[in-house]
Amino acid sequence: MYLSFNSFFNVFQKSFPLIVFYMSEIAIGISDLIIVGGLGADELSSVGLGKNIVLTTAVVFFGVISITSNLISSEIGEGKKDRAFIILRASVLVSIFLSLLGVIVSEFSIDILMALSYEEKLVDFYSDYLLYSKYLIFPALFLASYRCLLNSLEDTKIFYWAAAVAVSLNIVLNAILVHGVSIIPEMGVKGAGLATFIVNVIGFLIVHLYLKVKYNLKFKHINPFLANTAIVFNILRKGGPAGIQQILEGGLFTCVMMLMGYFSSNWLAATSVIFSILEVSFVISLGISEVASAKLSQWISSGRLLESKLLVNSTFSLVIIAIFLLSVVYYFYPSIVVSVFISSNENENAFSVTMWMLSIVAFFMVFDGLQVSGIYILRGMHETIKSLVISIFCYWVVGLGSGLLFAFIFDLGPKGIFFGFCLGVLSSGLSLVYMSYKLLRINYRV
Repeated sequence: MYLSFNSFFNVFQKSFPLIVFYMSEIAIGISDLIIVGGLGADELSSVGLGKNIVLTTAVVFFGVISITSNLISSEIGEGKKDRAFIILRASVLVSIFLSLLGVIVSEFSIDILMALSYEEKLVDFYSDYLLYSKYLIFPALFLASYRCLLNSLEDTKIFYWAAAVAVSLNIVLNAILVHGVSIIPEMGVKGAGLATFIVNVIGFLIVHLYLKVKYNLKFKHINPFLANTAIVFNILRKGGPAGIQQILEGGLFTCVMMLMGYFSSNWLAATSVIFSILEVSFVISLGISEVASAKLSQWISSGRLLESKLLVNSTFSLVIIAIFLLSVVYYFYPSIVVSVFISSNENENAFSVTMWMLSIVAFFMVFDGLQVSGIYILRGMHETIKSLVISIFCYWVVGLGSGLLFAFIFDLGPKGIFFGFCLGVLSSGLSLVYMSYKLLRINYRV
């Protein structure tokens, strides 16, 4: 494998602001739960569930929107930089459509909880939280479109500022709106939802102002009524499989958690912690891969095929190094990591189970990072169907299938479910890396 150090460090430099931005979103989620936790267990569980529904919906739609970056980068590679705003305009229209759909999903989720006979007070708290937070998907998806544009233009430093403002403002607003202060009355979980919505709007406005000042962004550039319908359908056609892929991955995580809960609450608690820990490696891989994906589209379109191969090598290498360093921390200092989430004094069983799971997942994290990179490398080649097929097979046939086999046929119980999950991640990571190099070789002879 040949590496270009210029390519390696360029990807790292451009991706770091995005990684910081995604880390800030994790920090916002944790701070929300800490502040709301002061209201009580019912409020905490309702906000946690509501946040999961809203953000899962947003992540699925992010997958659809993300292809915008590749379409813009391909135009830049062909010397048609002036078409960037034309594609952005179409992306904004898609964002509006998906946001409206997201609000409907949030509203429908309330009826689902009632149908599942959730306690009335939990449904009330859940509904209160969604009162404002369900609308955050609008600024979140608009920001995603802007992020795609800036990523294609290799200008991501503004996200340092967006991250810093978002985290700071979220803590302050949550403290004020949830618990009340001076003349501002206590809003409880409604305040948590309103704070989250406001923070997303402010984040969007920061990046919007940056684009307006530096790139002379005008309303005509984002006017959805002027959107090119062919580009809109191209985004939906190529981005649709990416959204479905996010649903499949999220569905697997949910299914694994439900199966763990079948065995015991300790295994469910431990799995929830492990999945929270995996978010860190996910956002690191995501930041690196988003930058590499856009650059790959640009270089392929401009005929820089050898450099494209070096870029792919650099991307996978950077992800492996970053996740390996993180896994070393998890493996050698598991008690410190786990104690952030679970107290060994209050729940010794859950603590020990989580410690064991973390020692196993430390060896498989790198493959989780590689599957994210593989998906985005294929997306850089405008290939979304093949990665979707690989994900279906690896997640649901290999991962869930082997997990059920280990758990109930070989009588390994929850450990079997977890081993199956790790095997699914392993097979997905290796398959996507293999497919990335295969398509480079077949389609571009490199």
